[in-house]
Amino acid sequence: MIDPDRVLRPLRDEEGAIGRLATYRSTAELADAVVAVRDAVDRVLRLLLRADAGAPDDVRLIALSTTDLPHDRLVTELRRRELISLATAGAVHELERASTRAENADVKPADADLAGRVVRALQLEVGGRPDATVRDGAHRAVEDHALEEPIRTVPSPSVGGRRVRLAAATAVALAAVIAIFVMVRTSSGPSLVERAIAAFRSDDLTAAEALLDQAIAADSGDVTAMLYLGRIYRRQARFADAAAILSAAEDASPEDPDVRRELGNLFMDLDRPESAARQFDLARELDPGNELNWIGLIRALRAAGDPQAEVWLERAPAQVRAALTTVEPPRDGG
Repeated sequence: MIDPDRVLRPLRDEEGAIGRLATYRSTAELADAVVAVRDAVDRVLRLLLRADAGAPDDVRLIALSTTDLPHDRLVTELRRRELISLATAGAVHELERASTRAENADVKPADADLAGRVVRALQLEVGGRPDATVRDGAHRAVEDHALEEPIRTVPSPSVGGRRVRLAAATAVALAAVIAIFVMVRTSSGPSLVERAIAAFRSDDLTAAEALLDQAIAADSGDVTAMLYLGRIYRRQARFADAAAILSAAEDASPEDPDVRRELGNLFMDLDRPESAARQFDLARELDPGNELNWIGLIRALRAAGDPQAEVWLERAPAQVRAALTTVEPPRDGG
């Protein structure tokens, strides 16, 4: 059974640091608060995984160890068990990066806002978790047939009852015909994702996002829908949301070069060119014929000040060399 009070205790222990996210008076005080909240969030996540009776024993055994279960794998396990939402997972990743910067005296006011959002999300998601004891009791009641009613004799229906049944059957048949008609009409037109891509290319991001949300609700493993939703979030500078949905796409299809390239674009927007270069290089390995993968890799290496950028430029296809020695082209997807 997951005890929300016990799991959330690290946040209560750091109420002072959480309060300083709003009342800090210096950069150093803000940096200390962000790092302290990050550490408390990490403990909450580890306690949450340890408390999940459905998690594999080998995972629960190492849940509290930062050495045996690093941050990225911890978040992956929590998502696999659906113990935190996709949006919260993305925000936690962003907080990890922000706290790493804070430890190097590079902190921003937005980091305080981010840390506060993560705290509120965990309080809501963990604190609002249904009581496992009640749920398990209900399951046992069903399994033990405790909810079954005794068999009773039902009197024969009257003529009026037969008319009611006939009317009900007619209504069901009519509903089935309508449903089939709707299915045929729907299947003959463009899919939700196709309509979303068309809206995206027309710069109607609001319509595209709504269609992609519907597509993902219908099929949570639709990598194309997740990819385009990540592009929309990145364009809108919703980097935590972009990180979350692209991480899910990466989990669903780790060898998709388009997902890898979009992750590279996201890392570039986050001013992390070294991480971007790794993603672009993976995309290049998976799809060496796509010039955008080469361009992204070389641009990222240049941004990181890596001399290997010119080595890769020499290896690149002629069109890539021509593009990067004249005017640098824009990235795909915005």
